[in-house]
Amino acid sequence: MHRILIISPDPESRRAIQLALELGGMETETAVDPSETTGIDFSAVLNDMVEDSDEQWEAARRAMKIGSKGSRPPVALILPHGRDPSRLPKGTEKAGLVVKKPYELLRLVELVKALSGGAKKTPGSRKKTDAGRGKGCTTGNKS
Repeated sequence: MHRILIISPDPESRRAIQLALELGGMETETAVDPSETTGIDFSAVLNDMVEDSDEQWEAARRAMKIGSKGSRPPVALILPHGRDPSRLPKGTEKAGLVVKKPYELLRLVELVKALSGGAKKTPGSRKKTDAGRGKGCTTGNKS
């Protein structure tokens, strides 16, 4: 079973993503901030950034460090509107998946399911994929 941690400061966004992932057959846990996690092992972490602020990027860096070194789950970042996915701040550039808003929720479910399934990617193999309306999704290097 895929167990996904959804991190978002926006309760409506968090709930919409949670419902979509659960309808897609995944178990979910939600948090406003990465520090609220229970320590349960996750298949993937989905960090929804609602604004392009230092505080949100720091939360994204903490999300990248969930789990123990060597067994960290892949992290998907949902970028705030207007953020260039090719220019991520230090500490977030190794995200396994980067999604640019706007995105199609059902496509996000497919991508997160694939990310959490343990598909191996080679380092440096960042490629762009269609994320729907915004065409703003890239997969990154997570092994």
